[in-house]
This record gives sequence, structure tokens and C-alpha cells, in this order.
Amino acid sequence: MDVAADPLDLGLLFGPAAAMFLLVLAAVLTVPISFFVQMRYRRAVLRSMMDRAAAVPVAPPEPAEPAGPSDHAPAVPAAGPLPLRFVEAGARGNDPADFGGSGAPLLTRFLNGPRHAALVYGMAGVAFSILANAIYMAINNLEFFPRRTLTLTLISLWPLVLTIPRIWREPGLRWYAFALPIYFGLIALLGREHFGPLVVGFWLWTWVPPTVAIFLLANREIRAVSPLVFVTTVVFVGGAHVAFLALYFALKASRGAETDENAVFTFVGLLSLAVCGALAWAALRLAARSYERRWVGEQTVLIDSYYLIFTLWLTLTEANTRGAKALWLLVPFVVYRALVAAGMVVLRRRIRGERPLRLLLLRVFGSRSRSESLFETVGNHWRYAGSIQMIAGTDLATATLEPHEFLDFVGGTLTRRFVKGPGDLSERLARLDTEPDADARFRVNEFFCHDDTWRDVLLRLVAESDAVLMDLRTFSPRRQGCVFELHQLLNLIPLRRVLLLVDDTTDVPFLRRVLETAWETLAPESPNRGGAGGELRIVHLKPGRESSRSLLALLASAASDDGEVALPGQSVTLPPGVPDSPLVR
Repeated sequence: MDVAADPLDLGLLFGPAAAMFLLVLAAVLTVPISFFVQMRYRRAVLRSMMDRAAAVPVAPPEPAEPAGPSDHAPAVPAAGPLPLRFVEAGARGNDPADFGGSGAPLLTRFLNGPRHAALVYGMAGVAFSILANAIYMAINNLEFFPRRTLTLTLISLWPLVLTIPRIWREPGLRWYAFALPIYFGLIALLGREHFGPLVVGFWLWTWVPPTVAIFLLANREIRAVSPLVFVTTVVFVGGAHVAFLALYFALKASRGAETDENAVFTFVGLLSLAVCGALAWAALRLAARSYERRWVGEQTVLIDSYYLIFTLWLTLTEANTRGAKALWLLVPFVVYRALVAAGMVVLRRRIRGERPLRLLLLRVFGSRSRSESLFETVGNHWRYAGSIQMIAGTDLATATLEPHEFLDFVGGTLTRRFVKGPGDLSERLARLDTEPDADARFRVNEFFCHDDTWRDVLLRLVAESDAVLMDLRTFSPRRQGCVFELHQLLNLIPLRRVLLLVDDTTDVPFLRRVLETAWETLAPESPNRGGAGGELRIVHLKPGRESSRSLLALLASAASDDGEVALPGQSVTLPPGVPDSPLVR
């Protein structure tokens, strides 16, 4: 076969342009595939949740601070009224910085965790930008004039500008309002007459395509699975490309011979499908194993995937004109990864000097957006101090999806993640993740429960938690599962370690009746008998940054030893439907 005379341009089909096209195609296909996977995963979780494991009930655990008569004594009314306090999160006079008690050091840890991580990624990002620009200028034979070097280095800082808010989320959109004018203003100031034709043109071609891809993959609905789906899609898209070429040359070579073209087509198609499937499965297994062994954390995977996309696009762009020299542009990513790893080692050493805390997150199953927003607000800070435990539900199933769970789902073995009985539960609790990951954050431990095992799991988790946060927004008499949980909270854990979240959608009078009923029938062994467990705080949560800061301060207080909190100058506005009484202070 005369390859030189072949009508196909092999340089184009196997060159950087083809790789760029395949990356773009894979990114576009990843979005609908990820949405489909998320939908199927939620259905699989819901189906297994409604099944029954036919397990033997687990005996309730011993309370952390036993008080009262023997274990066999019947429930009797608790002495005194229910110690209850309503707090308006973010209300005037409730400045989180003024929260007293032993929760102040923990609040500082909450707030500093993301900031320190952002500092590590920021320093690594600056090194990435400086090195990437130096290599770019070297392979393009550009002289290192000061203004040109500084301008191109600033342009190379774009990945840093884009990714910092993914780590340090406290500023929110205000980060872009602050950083973007400075970024483009400095580039315009330094670029001057070259700003339009050279600087903007270079920035648009180099950074806009990968930025669009990242924004597609970073969608809140799919970002938990998009990196894994993207890798799988790249394998299959690349495999399809190679299969097409193999089929073309196979048919071309057999031209003139007595060959069944349908058989060749079928053979090449099935072979490529098998090879791609094996490669994709191996990639998923490697990702799952790396995560289970703590070689990577979910935040590491997310941010590194962004930098890798930027690196690959820049490399392929330059490879079109500079050939193999462009491979040097892969070096900045290696340096960035090494600096992040070194910085995270320092952060993990600081964390290991503190006792890891356990937060139990309970909620009214329902709104995915509401649950995910609360989970992000709390998890982005708490996970630098300890782990989060929760019973899995469809509202947060995809937001907390981990690589090994994704692998089980794809392999049809997701049901093995569900708690089957008391022995299974004890084993899972014994190997609960309590150490920080490679990204210096603790993990979210989800307990997948069947319809007849979740109550037993709840009892164990409540008794072994440092603090409990229960989201009771949309709570009403229809939520009988939450009624059971509220009764167990009063029985098993000191009230000062519990926060109940409400808003205008909560049936507060019904909540009050449930709590008073639970208080009147308090178990004799409860640590709350006689008011020994402190006050139960009900937090009226409104949207906004100040409410989030107040919630973090209250969580820090609840997880601290004495759980005391001072609200200087408080003037509480009670939630709708809450009567004024001596119990509400």
C-alpha cells in the first residue's frame, strides 16, 4: 500500500489537531453522559434504600454520659422544662467573631482550613504560570524582555484566577469581581499597543477553549463524577478514532481480495470496543484504588484535572507549530503537582496535632439544591477539622459520590455498599475513615441503608458524634422518620452538641410539640435528664454569607467541650409560628 498516496492526511489524523478535536468532543459528550449517570445512580440508590435487608435490629448504644437509674427503668418525665433557645443566624448583634466559649479556636480552624489550602494551590499555581511562560517563550525563540515576560506570565496566571474560588469558597462571586478587573487591567496596562491583536488573541485561543470545558465539567450537578466520566469518554473517543483508521486501512488493504467487508467492520468494531472497555475499566480501578489508599483526595482530583486540561490544551496548541518541543510544556504541571503535594504534607502535619472531630449531618430528604448548598457550606470548612457522617439519600447521593462507589455502580455491585445487619455495621464503624486525605481534608462517610437498617445505623452514629446538625427545613407531620431521629437525639447526646436548622418552610409549632413529647418521655439513661446536657439550639437560617458564618460559629461551639456560646447584644427575631415563652430566650 502506498501510504504517501493515501487520500487521508495522516499528519492531520494523528497529529495535535486531531487530539485537540478529540478532547473537545470528549468534554462535550461528558456533560450529557454525566447527567445520565447521575440519574441512574440516584435511581439505583433509591431502589436499594427501599429494599429490606431482613437484618436483626441493633441494640441502642450506651449514652455518652449516663445519668439516672438502671438500663431497665421505664421512661419518666424529665425534671424541669425543655431547655430550648432560638437563634437567628446572621442577625444584627450576632457577629460570629464575637462568639465566646471554647468554640473560638475551632471556628478559627474552620475558617483557616480553606485559606491555607488556597495558599498552597496559589503558590503552586504561580510556579506553574512562571515556568509555563518561560518554556513557551523559549520554544518560540522569544527574547525575555521584561515587559513582554511579565505580560505573558500574567496571562499564564489564568488557571490560578479560575481555580482559587473552587478551594476558598468564602468570597464566592466576589472573588471574580475583585480578581478579574485586576487581572485584565494589568494585562492591558503592560500590553498597551499589543493588547488587542497579540495579548487578547493569545489569551482567547490559549485559555478560552479549556475554560469553557472546565465550566461544563464543573457544573454542580455533575462535578462529582465528571472527572471520571471524562477520562472514560476520552478513552472511548480515542479508541473510536483509532478503530476508524484501523477499519479504513483494513478495508483498503483487502481491496481486490475476496473479503467480507461486514465481517471486517464487525471484527474491528468489537475489538476496539473490548480494548477501550478494558482500558476504561483499568483507569476507573486505578482511580478507585488511589482514592481508597489516600493517594489522592476529591479536591485534588478536581483541581488537578483543571490544570491538566489547561496543560494539555497549551501543549497541543504549540505542538501544531513547534512539534516535539511542545512536550516541555508538560513539565509545569509536574512541578505544580509536586509543590501541591509538598504543601499538603505540611497541612496534614498541622492537622494531625488536633483531635479529629465527627459531625453527624441529618436532614429532611427532599430538595437536592437545598441539601447540596448546606453540605458545601458546612463541608468546605468542617472537613479541615474532622469527618462528616450521614445516612445516604438521593438528595446528596451524587454530590458525595466517591470513585470506589462509582466503580461499584458501573460494575453492578452497588448493593454491597449497603449496611446488611449488626455485624456489618460494627465492621464499617470500626474501619471508619478518620484520617485526612492527600488534600488535607477529612472524608464524608456515607452509610447506605435499607428500609429496615437505617434506624439502627442512626443510633450508633448519634452516640459516636461530637456534634449533630439536623436540617429541618420543610419539616412537617409527614416526616415521621425525622420524628424518630429527634426522639433519639434527646435520648442519646447532650443537647448542647445538637443544632436544629429551620426556616420559613418548617412547621415550627409541630416541631415544638415533637420536642416537648420527647422531653416528657426522656429515657432514664439520657445525658439530658435534669438539664445536664445544656440547651438545645434551634437556628433560623436565612440565605447569605453572614448566616453561614454564624452557623459555623455555632457548630464550633457545639463540637467544643462545654458547648457554650455567647451572643452579645442579641435581639432575636423568632421564626414565624413560634410563640414567645420563657423557654425561648
